[in-house]
Amino acid sequence: AGREEILEMFLSAHVVSWSLKDFWWAEGKLVPSLVLDGGTIFILLLAAAAKSGQGIQGVDQVDLAWIVWTLSNLSWILCELAYHDSLFWRYLSASVSFSAFLLLAGARELVKRRERRVGSGEKEALILV
Repeated sequence: AGREEILEMFLSAHVVSWSLKDFWWAEGKLVPSLVLDGGTIFILLLAAAAKSGQGIQGVDQVDLAWIVWTLSNLSWILCELAYHDSLFWRYLSASVSFSAFLLLAGARELVKRRERRVGSGEKEALILV
């Protein structure tokens, strides 16, 4: 496999860790869920840095929205599995989720630019789950 194919695979790797996190979360397993959620955030950061070619400075608003969304998953996991559906954790999780939504909604033009570049044949993953 060439460098482009390896990069393409890497840019999509977060889907695997995200799915595994959801599996363990549904099974009620706290530790694997938290580890995989953290791993997903790490992979999203690495993928954003790799696709931009600018390192960590290349993380943009869309990337940040997905990272914050993954953090909201982390707080929901804690709410359900560690704090027995505590009202505080529910409100915290909802607030973090809404923050991710606002970040993504505010990045509408950036998403459109990414879609146009991908549609024109440029190699770039949208990093949308």
